[in-house]
Amino acid sequence: MLNPDHCDVGARVQVTVAEGSLSRSVLYAYTSPLLALFAGALSGSACGGEAGAIGGAMGGLLVGWLGLRRAQRQSQHDPRLQISIRS
Repeated sequence: MLNPDHCDVGARVQVTVAEGSLSRSVLYAYTSPLLALFAGALSGSACGGEAGAIGGAMGGLLVGWLGLRRAQRQSQHDPRLQISIRS
């Protein structure tokens, strides 16, 4: 967490987040795994019936999670997306 004012432990601070970054993060965190799950289930169902749908859904969910993990690692050092504290 960024601490540009060098606040001490126990000090009253204000936590700031870039405008729009929280709602965008929530949108990506919920929709991408869900869409990947549905896409995997549909493609698995077309290939292998109910068992294929279950396997495809699990695979899609895994792909969605890995995609989120990769995006998180790429944006981890972007100062525009970091939470910061102010005194």
